[in-house]
Amino acid sequence: MSVRKVGSMVLRGTTTARSVLLRHSSSTARQAAATQGKVANRQAEMAKKDVPLGMLKADGSSKRFFKAAGVNRVEQDDPRTGTRKAMWALTLDGRSVRTPANKLLALPSERMAMAIAIEFDAQDLHILPYTMPLTTLAVSS
Repeated sequence: MSVRKVGSMVLRGTTTARSVLLRHSSSTARQAAATQGKVANRQAEMAKKDVPLGMLKADGSSKRFFKAAGVNRVEQDDPRTGTRKAMWALTLDGRSVRTPANKLLALPSERMAMAIAIEFDAQDLHILPYTMPLTTLAVSS
């Protein structure tokens, strides 16, 4: 059996350096593609996630992390009647907002939801929760 050294690899028998390099480069390319796919999937999942309001600090030291606030019509189960009811949910950059109790911040009227969206849009560099009384009422109710 012949033994040859090519770079840091030791080749035994009839294996050629070219065949080893081709196998190594194709497996490396497959690994890189798989890693890229995982990163893209993780970014897509993060984009879909809801925004938790529990992360906002009451002292106003939380920076504004969104570009636009809006509302979206959603269907929710009414716990009293057990039927589906149309509600309006607050969205930040298209992502739904969740309360600190991990419930969707949904309101019964579009006007109420728009008023809260305006409160969020009025925030400047830092989010000041004490300047958003309607949001405080909606989250605590």
